[in-house]
Amino acid sequence: MDSKLFLPTAGVVDPAPVRRFLRALRSALARGGLAIWRALEAQGRLRALRELELRHEGWQFSDPELARVVRKARAFLLSQSVPDR
Repeated sequence: MDSKLFLPTAGVVDPAPVRRFLRALRSALARGGLAIWRALEAQGRLRALRELELRHEGWQFSDPELARVVRKARAFLLSQSVPDR
């Protein structure tokens, strides 16, 4: 059996659909990566806020100056805008 009958030659294959597919794949992977990054960023932000709140509660009466610094750090995090989804 001659394999040339079933395989197209290099001149016959149109590369445009392959390029479109690769462009769409790259775009989908970029969007997926960005979604994952934003989810991890939001999770880290919430974790930091929670941790700062716990530290503030612990130091509020034992070390008021340190509690003030933590309160300012938490207020700064809350004032930062969160990227749109």
